[in-house]
Amino acid sequence: MARFLKHVGCDRCGSSDGKAIYSDGGSFCFVCRIPNGAKISPYVTQQNAEEMLVKAVCYPSDVTRNYSEGALAWCKKYEITVEQLLKETIYYSAARDQIIFGFEADGKLLAYQARNLNPVSKGKRYYTCGDVNELLPIYHCRHSVPGTINSRRLVLVEDCLSAIKVSYLGADSTDKQPLGCDSMPLLGSGISRTKLSRLKPFYDVLDVFLDPDMWHKSLNIVHQAQLLGLQARPIQADKDPKELSYRELDSLLRM
Repeated sequence: MARFLKHVGCDRCGSSDGKAIYSDGGSFCFVCRIPNGAKISPYVTQQNAEEMLVKAVCYPSDVTRNYSEGALAWCKKYEITVEQLLKETIYYSAARDQIIFGFEADGKLLAYQARNLNPVSKGKRYYTCGDVNELLPIYHCRHSVPGTINSRRLVLVEDCLSAIKVSYLGADSTDKQPLGCDSMPLLGSGISRTKLSRLKPFYDVLDVFLDPDMWHKSLNIVHQAQLLGLQARPIQADKDPKELSYRELDSLLRM
């Protein structure tokens, strides 16, 4: 496994110290999340990305980063700030009243998942556009402390907002050992064995933290991951991850 060596400036995003250099010659910017040969999983493999780009995916025509009061209020319930929405390039569609989470490769949109906010909408809570079967939509740990205690650990959750919240654990911590683990939304409640095997080169430990009514599916994912040789465990709570406070999340994931 490549060892972390130092932080340097990133010539792509302009960050003064956001780019990590590894002993194998690879690097990874934790600000713009751009890998360069490092042992860090991208959203998709290059081959998958080329195949997916054949199928054109476009955002709704009215997407903006000017969020409505209702959208901001919905995110605030889960302690997600405007700054976080902007950093993660999350969009809003007024016509559809949707918060939109996009997944891109080399600046091109591969797929997106939208959360419907209108409580009287006849549609489902989530709408997905594009093929997400090949995606590894990983939200990398957002705090700047190098050498985190869980750099080879991934938390699997159901939705993007939960994944973003987990990725920010430790961002404002004064703890000498902040939690600092990556997170990936399943964009549903299941994951294929193929996807699990693609995660194995990058992570040693998987925490499976689904909504309370999906405990049986958590156990199944844990079992499949263990068969592949990964350390895996289910996390159980009476709320889904985004509904817990940062303190509660930290406590559960440290157990």
